[in-house]
Amino acid sequence: MNDRAPIDDGQTDLDVDDLIDALGARLRWANAHPDLRDYWSQRYDVLCTALGLDTDVIDGRTGWDDDLVRRVLRDAAESTLTPPNPFGGILEGGAVLLPIYRAVSSDLDDLAERHVAVNRRIARGCLLLLSPELERRTCSLQVLRDAGLEPTPPDPGLYW
Repeated sequence: MNDRAPIDDGQTDLDVDDLIDALGARLRWANAHPDLRDYWSQRYDVLCTALGLDTDVIDGRTGWDDDLVRRVLRDAAESTLTPPNPFGGILEGGAVLLPIYRAVSSDLDDLAERHVAVNRRIARGCLLLLSPELERRTCSLQVLRDAGLEPTPPDPGLYW
């Protein structure tokens, strides 16, 4: 679940939230099909460069406090893509659970939205601890195109 993935729909600026999306997706798809893995890895690198952030700020190791911030940042960014849902792994044959699912599905949707929002705030806070100037920086979608990337990410559903 990633409602913030920028698409070419008039959005012209990418910012720290887009960097959070790219970091989370890079981590989530690190062992996936090369198309997904490479797209998100490149997008992350391009956004870091365009926003003036050395990738070592997130990936490097400098000290205990920074390592803790980086770990929480990575976990929170990845968590924005994977809200908890005990019904998420059930593809079929769950008729016995259908009454329970119907009773709680709205609550699960609300929980997922809150989960994503809270983890996005945590990731943003960690990024700004590591690099406060990111709050004011943006870049154009054109930087993705210039790097050979489409602004719309590949659909993970095509790679199963």
